[in-house]
Amino acid sequence: MELHQRSNGSVQIVDIDGDLDLYNSFKLKELVNQLVNSKVAGLILNFQDVSYIDSSGVGVLIYTNSLLKTNNTPFRIIQVHGSVRRVIELTKLIGFLPIVDTEEEALKQVSGKS
Repeated sequence: MELHQRSNGSVQIVDIDGDLDLYNSFKLKELVNQLVNSKVAGLILNFQDVSYIDSSGVGVLIYTNSLLKTNNTPFRIIQVHGSVRRVIELTKLIGFLPIVDTEEEALKQVSGKS
């Protein structure tokens, strides 16, 4: 899995490429912790190129959501599709995790521009 970080104004966007599983989900957790410690204004995780997620990956998403809520940092997940979306649906997290379809929509929500 590779993580590519970019910014749009004060919002950080992380493009995830590869599987989010036991062997590498810690990388995403470490990056999220770094961003929170640097007082990021908002975070978007882009799942466009993620084709597989296991319970470790789901755990990192729950952790990220909880951490960012605690820090009052806006957070969205975008481009969740295929088997990854199915796993999130099966775990009943589709309404819990802040998932939106597009980056544009997420940017509006995270930056407070409705």
